[in-house]
Amino acid sequence: MKALTVGLFQNTHCWIRKAKELGDTVIACHEMASDGGEWDIYTQRLLDENLIEKLIDVEYTDIDQLQRICIEEEVDYILPKSGSNEALKYSMILVDLLGYPGVGWEKGKYLTDKLLQNDWLKENNLAAFDWQYSENDWEKVTEFPCILKNRLGGGSVGCRIVRNKNQLKEILTSKSIKDNYWSNQKGAKAKHVIQPYVDHKHWIAFSAIINNGKINFYHLWDHTPKNGHITQDSTHHGFTFHPESDFCYGPSDVTSLHDIHDLNIIKPFEDLMEKSGVDNCAIMTELFYDFEKHEPLVWFDINLRPTGCKNSAQYTNIATFDVHLEEIKQASGRDVNFNYLNPRYSHTRMEALNWLGIHGEIKHIKYPDLEDFPQIINAELYLEKGDIIPHPKDIQSYYNQWRMGHMVIVGNSQDDVNKVLMDWYDAVELEVK
Repeated sequence: MKALTVGLFQNTHCWIRKAKELGDTVIACHEMASDGGEWDIYTQRLLDENLIEKLIDVEYTDIDQLQRICIEEEVDYILPKSGSNEALKYSMILVDLLGYPGVGWEKGKYLTDKLLQNDWLKENNLAAFDWQYSENDWEKVTEFPCILKNRLGGGSVGCRIVRNKNQLKEILTSKSIKDNYWSNQKGAKAKHVIQPYVDHKHWIAFSAIINNGKINFYHLWDHTPKNGHITQDSTHHGFTFHPESDFCYGPSDVTSLHDIHDLNIIKPFEDLMEKSGVDNCAIMTELFYDFEKHEPLVWFDINLRPTGCKNSAQYTNIATFDVHLEEIKQASGRDVNFNYLNPRYSHTRMEALNWLGIHGEIKHIKYPDLEDFPQIINAELYLEKGDIIPHPKDIQSYYNQWRMGHMVIVGNSQDDVNKVLMDWYDAVELEVK
């Protein structure tokens, strides 16, 4: 079978690898602006290692070109991982146009487009914001602070706190990245939405595969911070945390204080999926929840795409089922299964970590036997002789995150996890120039 990935984004290669394991070929469409830098290195590696058959230079919002490519290349299905909801939208339109497996835009748009989403939630008596405006209606906003959010975003890029009407006007007039205006959606009259600022300490995150009406969770977690509330100003901008900024994403240090498997918590998600009628797909959602009253407050993010895979929450699949493989099988119309890989392992904390050695070109590297480290339940390690270990400040890049790989470590405390990491690192044979 042949798959098309609409856009090449951070960690897309994880899904590409699973498609290759099934014997499929993958082609990629992305607007390529060659700068001779890390993006070229990243995409060239995908080609060199035969992970993608070809890379076609086309905007992933150009539906006419994408449809032509699908027909000419005899594409059988769309790779499920999109790095943004803009790419996801056009993938879903292709599903409608060409009859691919998966959820099409007409059925899934209310769980993808934030401008449509809030009204749909209200109509179905689901937890919604009291009000929401498109950016074209910004003058109607009277409550501050408020949240400016990308209408079709990924990773909460473009999400920020706005403190007064003058600031809101300035941001929407300049529309600059400096003001965290990130949308590049083509032809849309409203690129962002404006929502109330919700100051609440409990934030529930769900990631699941829905298969023939059954919900298979692989990430169900209470992101309650140890101190403070969720939408305070220690927040997220791009892929880097900036304390005391206006950019909002949530806490970087979280712990679970409640039984997340409480049926009261799962029921809002079940209700959401039942009302949507959407089935046989991956979904990621985030909910503000009141544990004292046991009721949902507001769904503030819903995305019909697989979650990412660069932190512990997303790597829970290693202790449950192979999420990426099942997502690819489902997207291609194959039968899926959810056999738990390690159901007996008991732990209270799981971390997936990029590991960082000494900066420089590798002369020699040999990893220790993982059998000596039973708390490391998965390791994807790709560095080899001749590779460059990046400077710590560059670790967030697409290319560097991929090459550094990930390790999943389980334990019963942060100190426990950290000790395993350091013991493992001490056992790595590593020489750099």
